[in-house]
Amino acid sequence: MAESRPMAKALFYHIGIPRSGTTLIQRVLGRDERVALFPRNWFNTDRYYDSPAPVPAGPFEGRVGVLSDETLVRQNYCKFSTTMERIARAVPEAHIIITLREQRDWLFSACGQAARAGNGADSPEQWLRTPNGVDLLSIAGYATIYRVLKLFFRTERIHLLFFEDLRRDHERFFDDFYRILGLTFEDRDFVRANAGLAEEAVGVRGVINRLRGLARGGRTWGRGREETIRRAGVRAALGLRAALRRGAPANEGVWERTSFFRALEEEFRWTNRELRSLTGADLARRGYLI
Repeated sequence: MAESRPMAKALFYHIGIPRSGTTLIQRVLGRDERVALFPRNWFNTDRYYDSPAPVPAGPFEGRVGVLSDETLVRQNYCKFSTTMERIARAVPEAHIIITLREQRDWLFSACGQAARAGNGADSPEQWLRTPNGVDLLSIAGYATIYRVLKLFFRTERIHLLFFEDLRRDHERFFDDFYRILGLTFEDRDFVRANAGLAEEAVGVRGVINRLRGLARGGRTWGRGREETIRRAGVRAALGLRAALRRGAPANEGVWERTSFFRALEEEFRWTNRELRSLTGADLARRGYLI
């Protein structure tokens, strides 16, 4: 990429991880007129070489520029270190926001999403050994992610937030997120109404897209009623999940007691202890393996 290419620059980069509340965060940011939400899929795709950096659809002067894209942390699009180097070269003063989720709970959620998408694997272990599964396992080394970020950004510009805090107190989580942006969080009614739906939102969005593919109206099916359809679908998914899990321990049938999963646990303990040492984050209180 030519260094002289003019760029509209977001100052804040929310890089994931996937399934750590990113859908809700993006919806909240997209509703805020003070925030210019930048388009995704540029820094970590081949578009980086032959197309200008995308800019928000509306005016963005005087607004806080944010790029929220959970694929920025993935390896199967572009190596994470390369993606972060590109951001640092374009915006040396960038702030990086990363939302983390306890690894076992996170992989349980990812396995469920993959199963709903029809991944063809006979077991969670088999899926975790696929390229997509291995890519997620590489993200689960949170201390390594933090060390890579420190290669390109000053410590005070790297911000850790936790999905567990979002679950515990949605409004306080967004108070913390907006404090990083230098803004005051205001959209409390929306978060109260939608925070509990975040976990299933991506799956329901996929179902809506598949229905559009089958419907007579094609891509126009349900247009103008997306929010009503999404909310009804998410509530149905939550009810079904609760019925299926009633009386069963969390992660039963997914976090298996095999040598593979025991080795993962040891890896998680090591990386979490390292991250605690590097950042002082109270991971044990949030349920992380230490």
